[in-house]
Amino acid sequence: MKAKTLPEVIRAFDPMHPLTGQELQEWYIDRPGNPLERIKIYLQGLALANEPVKLLFTGHVGSGKSTTLNKLAEELKRQFLIVPFDARQSLSIADLSYVDLLLGMATSLFKRATEPDVLGKAPSQIATDVWTDLTGFIEESIFGPTHFRPAPAEAEASVKVSLLTAEFQTKFAKEATTRDQVRKWVEPRLAELQDKIDYVADLVQVHYKRPVLFFVEGTDRPDLSVARALFLEHGYSLTAFRTSAIYTFPIGLRYSKDFNSIKDYFTETFMLPNLKVANPDGTPHPEGLACLISAIQARLTTGLLADDARDHIIRASGGLMRTLVRLTQRAAVNSLAAGGAAIALPHVEAAIKEERADFVAGLSRDDYPILYERYQDKQVSADEAVLRLLQTRALLEYANGDPWCDVHPIALPLVLERAAPSLQD
Repeated sequence: MKAKTLPEVIRAFDPMHPLTGQELQEWYIDRPGNPLERIKIYLQGLALANEPVKLLFTGHVGSGKSTTLNKLAEELKRQFLIVPFDARQSLSIADLSYVDLLLGMATSLFKRATEPDVLGKAPSQIATDVWTDLTGFIEESIFGPTHFRPAPAEAEASVKVSLLTAEFQTKFAKEATTRDQVRKWVEPRLAELQDKIDYVADLVQVHYKRPVLFFVEGTDRPDLSVARALFLEHGYSLTAFRTSAIYTFPIGLRYSKDFNSIKDYFTETFMLPNLKVANPDGTPHPEGLACLISAIQARLTTGLLADDARDHIIRASGGLMRTLVRLTQRAAVNSLAAGGAAIALPHVEAAIKEERADFVAGLSRDDYPILYERYQDKQVSADEAVLRLLQTRALLEYANGDPWCDVHPIALPLVLERAAPSLQD
């Protein structure tokens, strides 16, 4: 349902909330270059034929990858058992390791399998044997000497697995000491963990009649050194199990010199492009602008957002969906604070100033000359500074034949003010 008041606009334009459920049905907007159909072809053509695929899904943080995966899950839910796992919610992104990731994926699969609609369809003795085996595996091969609260002895076998995995995920996410102990215990037993993923996935395939498909999110968030360790040094471990998986992948690493080595571990890489508001020469891009107008209009009724205010939001967003959504929400807050009933241009201008302050906090003095050079030449390169600025969204990547980049429109005034005069000197 479209927002009819400014308080409803604030809720409808929540930048931390990917589209799900009815909102996904009503507000989802397709975009030029969307890889969703090509991803489906790989999964339906290979994974459904018992040839598991491992895919990388990249794009800027905030480009809409989570919403796109939700759309994909909706379209594939009758063909696969989809096991979502978000590293941001269950793990520590700052020191994320491949062991953490595999543990999180495995325990999410174990927990999902305990739900009545999955292995509850298996003969009772088979199901009981599975839960008993997994309970012992979790307690001995994952927990090891680390203290975790045991499941109640009187609980049903499947309930024990569910409780143990929930206990593990909560404690592992919050306690650095626990993470360190579990990593040291599990790493030499990693082959056993991968075997258990395959074991449960095979049982799901037999009794639920659908192959397992992992959706792994949050793996596009670590800084580039952590991401290299995950995907370059341990790419084999992330792809060794016989189950299909989609990993979100950092856009900075996509353009690094390491990417050719990384991609050898994976079936294919897909990019979710930003919507172009302009071409490299600065002329408007009608198709991208039309999509962004549709994305706004899908969520609110006519009259809540003046046309000039809407167009200003779109230009300032740079085609990045999260910026578009956040600016609209902030502008609605500004209008309400001023006693307004609709969003006007001054409310948007104030929202842009707030967003620009966030860029000031995230940029160093050395970043401005690099950004100015990219503003002039639009060239994507494998320089570490450029990769980092892509990762932080100060630089936005676009596709128009060959990939190109530009400074985020909200950061551009800062770049012109702080870099251009010094370069001219």
